[in-house]
Amino acid sequence: MGIVKRDRVLLTVALSALAVSLGGHIAGLAIRSPAQQLASSRPPTQAPLTEPVAIRDLTSSLVVRGTVVESDTVVVKVQSERLRGIVTRLPVEAGESVASGGVVAGVAGRPLFVLPGTVPAYRDIVPGDEGVDVRQVQKALVDLGHLDGEGETGSFDVSTQRSVREFYRSAGYKAWTTEDLLAETGSFIEAAEATVTSAERKLVSDRATLSAMIEARVESKLEGEATAGAPESDSTPGSGATASAADIAQMRQQVRYSKADLAEAEAALAAVQSAAGVCLPLAEIVFVAKLPAIVREVTSAVGDDIVAAGGQVATLITGVPRIQAVVPQGSQGGLRAGLRVRVDDDVNAREAGGTVGEVGVFRPAGSSLGESAEDVVQQLSGYPLVVDTDAPLDVSWSGLDVRVTVTLGSTDGPVLVVPLIAVHDGADGVQSVTVSADEGSMREVAVHVGMVVDGTAEVAPEVPGTLDVGDKVMVG
Repeated sequence: MGIVKRDRVLLTVALSALAVSLGGHIAGLAIRSPAQQLASSRPPTQAPLTEPVAIRDLTSSLVVRGTVVESDTVVVKVQSERLRGIVTRLPVEAGESVASGGVVAGVAGRPLFVLPGTVPAYRDIVPGDEGVDVRQVQKALVDLGHLDGEGETGSFDVSTQRSVREFYRSAGYKAWTTEDLLAETGSFIEAAEATVTSAERKLVSDRATLSAMIEARVESKLEGEATAGAPESDSTPGSGATASAADIAQMRQQVRYSKADLAEAEAALAAVQSAAGVCLPLAEIVFVAKLPAIVREVTSAVGDDIVAAGGQVATLITGVPRIQAVVPQGSQGGLRAGLRVRVDDDVNAREAGGTVGEVGVFRPAGSSLGESAEDVVQQLSGYPLVVDTDAPLDVSWSGLDVRVTVTLGSTDGPVLVVPLIAVHDGADGVQSVTVSADEGSMREVAVHVGMVVDGTAEVAPEVPGTLDVGDKVMVG
């Protein structure tokens, strides 16, 4: 028991000594010198902020909102004094493109062609006709490859008729002739021939009467010489008595009139005969100023009475729909016609390419972006911008709000780029970047700064090889 008690006393003494020692060490840690306190109050040393040098294409662009607007619209109608029939064919639908020579409708089995021209169709074009409308037809036939370029004479001649016949045949139809055109009212040729026959008979009759009067006059004179002293009769012809000199003179004049009437009738017949041949009916052509055009709406249906429809079959959007936008003041730098544009329809997830067509002068808000009352009114002050698309936009684009991205410039391939804030100017005017090495050293690299886009700068080292992809440049 004595030994155990002694061991406990020794353990207690040892533990007390250890506690005193630990307390002193802890107290020593808590008590710091003034130098230590000053050092601990200083902010920690910050490592330099760097960004790696990258290589990529650099493109400067301008992004604005725009609206797709239609060009002029044209109502396609069947026009003719003989307008009647049922709509038998509608080969086009809304949104489709119609080119020169295209068929937009069929009425009573006959086509309605669209041809380019600024003068509206106003008559049946028949052989011998001349005018601007004839020249428009000839130009369309030349463009379609049915007529030689020298055939644009302005006269609906034999070669033009032959080309019209071929044009119809290529579309699957038979060209009309003057005989077809006039079948409803009778043949003009037959009427002209009847007029000539009547004039011929009248002239023959008048000549016969004149001859009879002269013969009677001669016989009377001979008889008078045989029976001298007999008085001369002044009886009128047809009474059985001899005609007077005045009667004969009057009859000669009548013969001249009859000859003139016959000549006029023969000239009219010749004109009608020369006009016989292929024709272009008014009911089968419509001239549109700009082609191709987009079908905005088909206004008739197969089976409709064309008269009840007022002759109207469709509405066309002529030319290419354009995008109109406004560039805010201060963002117009570098903007010019011909720059490439991307148009994005965010709602329908589609895009179209194009070019800047026009850049207008500064206009205040409320100005019209065009000459038509239907043009978009400029909501913001700025520079009107018109974009022409590479290909015609279909009708579903009309009126949409779109995103317009104009490429103002781009590098000729991948280039070295750094944040613009990494570039600084030296006292000597030389621009440079500071490259930080892993071991903490710094070196200055003189650079030439090229294109700057959205805070990123194109750089090229003055000394080749002194700056490369992955090098860390100080930005702060």
